[in-house]
Amino acid sequence: MTSQDIKPKPEFYRRVLPEGCIAFSSAEGKTIFKEALESGHMGCFFKMAAQFSTQAEPAFCGLTTLVMILNALEVDPGKIWKGPWRWYHEDMLECCVSLQTIREQGITYDQFSCLAACNSLDAESTRVDDTATIETFRDRVARLSKQDDQFIALSYSRKTLGQTGDGHFSPVGGYHPDRDLVLVMDTARFKYPPHWVPLVTVWEAMKPLDKSTGKSRGYCILSRIHKDGSLRLFKLSKSFSVFLPCAYTTGVSNFLHQWREFLIKDVGTLTKVLTEEAKSDDDVDIFGRVIPSLLKCAGCIAQNECILTTFMDIANFTAEHHALKDALLQQLECLKLYRIVHTVLRSASSGSCLSIGNAEENNVVNSDKQCCKMPSSKRAKISDTAMLPTHFIAVFMLCWPYELFKISGIVTVGEQMDSYVTDWMEGPASKELKEEVSHLKRQLLVLLRMRLDNLRHCDSTSSCAVSVCVENK
Repeated sequence: MTSQDIKPKPEFYRRVLPEGCIAFSSAEGKTIFKEALESGHMGCFFKMAAQFSTQAEPAFCGLTTLVMILNALEVDPGKIWKGPWRWYHEDMLECCVSLQTIREQGITYDQFSCLAACNSLDAESTRVDDTATIETFRDRVARLSKQDDQFIALSYSRKTLGQTGDGHFSPVGGYHPDRDLVLVMDTARFKYPPHWVPLVTVWEAMKPLDKSTGKSRGYCILSRIHKDGSLRLFKLSKSFSVFLPCAYTTGVSNFLHQWREFLIKDVGTLTKVLTEEAKSDDDVDIFGRVIPSLLKCAGCIAQNECILTTFMDIANFTAEHHALKDALLQQLECLKLYRIVHTVLRSASSGSCLSIGNAEENNVVNSDKQCCKMPSSKRAKISDTAMLPTHFIAVFMLCWPYELFKISGIVTVGEQMDSYVTDWMEGPASKELKEEVSHLKRQLLVLLRMRLDNLRHCDSTSSCAVSVCVENK
């Protein structure tokens, strides 16, 4: 084959909007905007317009939509973008699925919701299937278009709009109630400008099944979980939160399998052993067995992996973050659970301890042993400057969603743990600690459910979910 036989790759300078889509900057589009503004249904527009971005990659429509909404809601990412600035960018959204995978394939509707949950957003997802109604969708668009503290992200098929390509994500930027038109802030601005589309057409565009999942698409209402802008300290590590859908053989996947098998055991078999040891404290009794089992399960996690890490590099913490860290660690150390974990770790393997909490990036003392043998004044000083494995393990025990590990007919270890943790969290624990734990638990619930759904999909189809959200035509 000669160079003359090789066909050049097609290239384009934008596309013409099809009939039924009205360009925002056209004369008619401007009139619609003016009327919608006068009706009060452009309240969401200005914050969204201030963050309007062109997706950096052909498959980044989902990431860019999410970045626009995160920055419009003024969510602090808790880490540096460039220079001294903390600001969301697409490259910072590596959770649930790797950035390389997203560059090649885009993301699915479920992965979008997962990413939102990983980045401090409350995501109310509605899949447009037989249970959803256009009346509810219209009511929500009309209501939320008047606000600027909640935004709607659409996941739809371009084909229904008469556009080239297929799966796409875009935020809603406004609504014209009299003409029933939705302003679609298209993130692929190199292809189509923002445009007005009939709400009925948008609704129909969310119905076609995504070939990668076999499910319809939908819309997601996104808002900040923490209205006061409070900063977080703990987060799920990249090695835990970014996974291949069918990765059965990774250390983290093996840990999840072994930990699940332990949690679904009949708690009666566990307490029988403990009763024979004649423990006087029920809390110490059960956690004295659960924590060593957790560390045993964590033994299969690779040396460069872990479950939890901190939200920022402690070496670069601001004074505000240092104050948050010290306050949260002190609140955590006041819990009975912390003291139990601290006692159990005296005889535990440091390697397993560090599989739960990251050791290198976050200035964690290598083992609680070196802390336990010191005078109390010395321990307090260390605790003020470094995060110990005890902190990570105590937080892990508090935030794990044990309710996923209940079995009808028996009381499982997971159910018993859920009861203990619920009692503790309903007790005198501080508001900040409760919010920290709740935030992590929400992320874990989303990640674990998505992982389970993907594994089921792989088992049933012998293939992994692959999105087709790529602008290449």
